[in-house]
Amino acid sequence: MIDVINDLAENIFEEIIVIRRHIHKNPELSFNEYETSAYIKSILNNWGISFIENIADNGIVVVIKGINPKFKTIALRADFDALPINEKNDVE
Repeated sequence: MIDVINDLAENIFEEIIVIRRHIHKNPELSFNEYETSAYIKSILNNWGISFIENIADNGIVVVIKGINPKFKTIALRADFDALPINEKNDVE
């Protein structure tokens, strides 16, 4: 099973980097993440993943159901708002 997960992760690794960089280069403050929310929803649509939108205006809830109901459920939570600071590093 771990090999399957590693293979799946490797297949989307570069795409995830592009997504992270895009979000990082286009910051939006709390409750103003209109473009970020639209960007994430477009990715989810492209991947065929359903979601519930407009949670607290810009929030998104995604439920990915597994194929075997015997397995446990895993919940992940992520924020995509930015902080109003200037970063002083050269990390990409």
